[in-house]
Amino acid sequence: MTLFLSCCPKSNGGLIIMKQKRLLKTLTIVSLLSLLGACKKTTASNSAKPDTPNWYGTLKEGYTSLENQAANPQIDESGNYTVAGQTFSTKNTYNSIFQTEPDSYNYLSTPWQYNALHFVNMVDGLISNNQYGSTYGGLALGYKVTENADGSETWTFQLKEGVKWINNEDGKVYGEVKADDFVCGLEYVLDPINSSEFAYLPCGVIKNAQDYYSSKAAYLKDPTVKVMDFSEVGIKAVDDYTIEYTLVEPTPYFLTCLTYSVYYPVSRSWLDEKGSAFGETQNDILVNGAFRLTNHVASSKSVFTKNPYYYDVEHVYVDNVNLAFIGKSASIDQARKLYENGTIDSFNVQSTDTEGYTKYVTGTDGSGSTNNPVDPNCSPVASTDQFCFIAYFNYIRTNYEYDNVAHKKTSSEKEDTQKAILNTDFRKGFLYGLNVMEYLKYYNQGDPVQRLNRTYTVKGLAQDKNGKDYTSYVEDEFNKQQGTTDVKLIGTEISESGSSEDPIYNAEKAKEYFHKAKEALAQEGVTAEHIYIDVIGAMDPTEFGYQQAMFKSIENNSDGWIVMNVSTPTSNDQDSKWGNKDNNYDFSMQMGWGADYGDPKSFLHTLVGETFDSEGNCIDIGDNLSYLGFTGDKSEKELSDKLLGNYTNLYNEAIKFNTKENYSERLSAFAKAEYDLIYEDAIVLPWYTRSGIYNVVGKVIPHQGSQANYGNNSDKFVNTVVSSAAITRAQREAIEKDYKTHK
Repeated sequence: MTLFLSCCPKSNGGLIIMKQKRLLKTLTIVSLLSLLGACKKTTASNSAKPDTPNWYGTLKEGYTSLENQAANPQIDESGNYTVAGQTFSTKNTYNSIFQTEPDSYNYLSTPWQYNALHFVNMVDGLISNNQYGSTYGGLALGYKVTENADGSETWTFQLKEGVKWINNEDGKVYGEVKADDFVCGLEYVLDPINSSEFAYLPCGVIKNAQDYYSSKAAYLKDPTVKVMDFSEVGIKAVDDYTIEYTLVEPTPYFLTCLTYSVYYPVSRSWLDEKGSAFGETQNDILVNGAFRLTNHVASSKSVFTKNPYYYDVEHVYVDNVNLAFIGKSASIDQARKLYENGTIDSFNVQSTDTEGYTKYVTGTDGSGSTNNPVDPNCSPVASTDQFCFIAYFNYIRTNYEYDNVAHKKTSSEKEDTQKAILNTDFRKGFLYGLNVMEYLKYYNQGDPVQRLNRTYTVKGLAQDKNGKDYTSYVEDEFNKQQGTTDVKLIGTEISESGSSEDPIYNAEKAKEYFHKAKEALAQEGVTAEHIYIDVIGAMDPTEFGYQQAMFKSIENNSDGWIVMNVSTPTSNDQDSKWGNKDNNYDFSMQMGWGADYGDPKSFLHTLVGETFDSEGNCIDIGDNLSYLGFTGDKSEKELSDKLLGNYTNLYNEAIKFNTKENYSERLSAFAKAEYDLIYEDAIVLPWYTRSGIYNVVGKVIPHQGSQANYGNNSDKFVNTVVSSAAITRAQREAIEKDYKTHK
């Protein structure tokens, strides 16, 4: 799930817009409700299953069941919900917020999370995630895997029968979801004429997907080119309720791939009817999911209504979901005030909201703390986020736009900056000399280290057969190469171990690297007194102050050799334009990324170097290299090889381990590549995640909804259960204890 941040990452109640795989996930003021355990459930009071016994179908012999082994309980006749010995009186509506207006409902094309928040609640795919992060069947009843003689493998899924497509506009049944709908969806994605930003995903997984896509792309340029027949692509509707995928190679994490909307179904007749208008509005897609979007007023509100035909309607616990729009520039206390006046059902107390933090956390006498808030309805909740933010350089800068005339650089100054950026020691000076803890205070004043993330990947993405997390492999590699012992790179772990320091920041080491870089650059003719680094500043004055304190550390640790020219955009549009369209920077901290599927490859492929065919066509390029200045032009090959060659080679070695049996070797090999990317070559500098302890106040019962550090399912409202009263800390602790016991 990729992600790119189009504006400075905010947490002032704030917004983080990312591109998760090609999506970015919005951080709302009620941030991380699902990650913090936002419940998702529903009564079956107005369910409307087909009047046939076993309407799902009977699992065929030889198939592995995809039944959810951790299905949530039901709300009783009195409207009470009981979990972990705690009983709650529930309410029928869930109220929350959104901060970015959706601009597309085309779930087969748009990569942005702010769009996904809406459409994933309207459309389901084959696979879902339960509250423990385990995969289970969405539209799939079961599956089997067959190894083929050519080294490929075939995954066959039996569909649930009787699942309905619903017209979103009027709620009427349009038809039944069948296997051909999945074939049609993938055919749409792999046709370049549709400009799906997801096409790269199946191209690396489904047999002949890349060749089909390439032949179609070539045909668009030259109509004499023969197009591969789609029947040769590794997807087939065996019958109405059996869909078959043939993969290029063994892919042990394939079930996690199917949680992403690129593999969602679409009715062929509906797509034919809509044509290019498919997904333009909420009424241009069909619904097979838990909710219809029955009322959307741009930049005002979104109202979702339960779909009574939903195949899992007994786990849709609210009849309506109301999302209020509050905009990107919401004040730090706005979510709290919306909760206090009854508009929304949960919020996180922000440490920079002095009034709210005093009221719920510290108390007027200062006796409370993050871990022991004074308000009995305020709870410290640990969250693992699926996104990581990185700092990075623009290695091929072509655009220079200045609002501040004083920041304009001469031609020689521009050349000096580019030469400096290409020097590894210069970049390592930034790695060790950028005091990101100064900026992280903006996100968590009380314990900023919790937001620290010094790995590119995130915790909870993938584990070996013994449950060892992939990020632990990265930490092992770091300690091995650095000659250290038990150094933790992720802030939540650092905080738990009692440390409050960034293990990477080292002023003395930074000075050494900057000194080495200065000497080497002098040999290249760079003798100017200063290296000027253009960076995009935060528009929020409060945030800007924390950001400036961090940038000052580079100037200090380079003994004034480096000057950070911070230019602040004057509008959200300019901020986005500078950050992800014009690359108007030498150095940026605006990119965030989240995984599309549960494997390190989903992160690490984003930065592999460019690969060209014999005719000079770029056939592979890391998804995020464009933000580092690369365009896929043949002229960049030498630079791509120089900067990314070693990392790419290590990455290519890692992906050779592709079975369940050698998955530990895969994780270890990826860890070597990730270490090289960050700590040998300093290509990118990870710095921030939204994980950590949040002080939560709200009515959403924790640990009931879907949770996964990849894919789309964590944004779904199915399984959300809302109490009529605020959850007390004692209740939350009981549920947390039970959750950990069963996880």
